[in-house]
Amino acid sequence: MWRARSRRGEPRLLDLSGEEAQRRVLDLVLRWHPEPLSYPALATGVSADPGDVADALTLAMAIRDLALAGLLCSDGVRVAPTRAALAFARLEAGR
Repeated sequence: MWRARSRRGEPRLLDLSGEEAQRRVLDLVLRWHPEPLSYPALATGVSADPGDVADALTLAMAIRDLALAGLLCSDGVRVAPTRAALAFARLEAGR
């Protein structure tokens, strides 16, 4: 079972721009691929306070926006990168 470390001392997810929040979410999902992350595990990994309602809303919007862009898929319980996200990550790693 994956256990995320808290991001204490980092800015709240709510305080980041939409793109920065999306970047933080996508980075974590890509790092843990092929294991899909649950929403609580993802919240713990990207938020200084995973129980904060505003951070949870920001996380949900970041997941929604990444899914609409074709970079994440979710079954409502778990989140995983799409093939497009994985292909882009491989291209970026080769820079």
